Amino acid sequence: MNAHKGFFLSREIRNGFFSPLDSLKFFAKHKGLLFIGVAPQILGIAAYCYFLNESAVIKAQEFLVRMGLLEAGVTDGLAFGSFQIAFYVLAILLYALLGLPIVSTIASPLYDLIAQRAYTYTSGIILPKDSLAQMLRSFVSEIIKLVIIYAAIFLSWINPVFVPIGMLFSLWFLGWDQFDRTLALLHYPLRRRFAFGFKHGLSCISLGLWFYIPFAGSLMAFTFAAAGAIAVANVQSSRERDELKQISAQS
Repeated sequence: MNAHKGFFLSREIRNGFFSPLDSLKFFAKHKGLLFIGVAPQILGIAAYCYFLNESAVIKAQEFLVRMGLLEAGVTDGLAFGSFQIAFYVLAILLYALLGLPIVSTIASPLYDLIAQRAYTYTSGIILPKDSLAQMLRSFVSEIIKLVIIYAAIFLSWINPVFVPIGMLFSLWFLGWDQFDRTLALLHYPLRRRFAFGFKHGLSCISLGLWFYIPFAGSLMAFTFAAAGAIAVANVQSSRERDELKQISAQS
């Protein structure tokens, strides 16, 4: 019994942690989906850089000139160099905290497509295409999840007591979020999606560990969409697979 339980726990941990690596094999065979996944982040970074250079940096410089902290027309020297360094460091941090997650949320319908194909690739079960209403629900769901994770970070920041609880919750939630994208595509009700996440909590937590790599969670969101789908397919019971095959055959 203990050996069986130990195997189950080990499989759960390995399934969550190695699913992003398995997703790379998937993208190697589906290069078109790789382009679809990368494109929103490239466009987001390009648009942000254009905004910084054409507007934000100029307005920030004008503001500091009005405050008397910079000299008008001077584009060299220690003060101007310090301003440039501070501005771009702050701009990078701001984009990492807000820009990347927002771009990932906007691109959520594309990541749903990737998750759908990755699940089919792993399980062999073809999922029905989403309707426009389902795509909108998925988009709203991603916004709500983004608010929840920022709320957990904020609570941990204002009260150190919440740090260990917030870290454990965020690990599970970030991993479950990737599972949930696929579970929603499978049309599981919310209660069943949570139950699935609790049952496979170790897989969720081990997948969530990847999100503590700086920028990985948002910049590589398309990879985790596929990873979540692969992880779900790998831990589903044979009964759940049979149910889905019957539904797929009927549709």
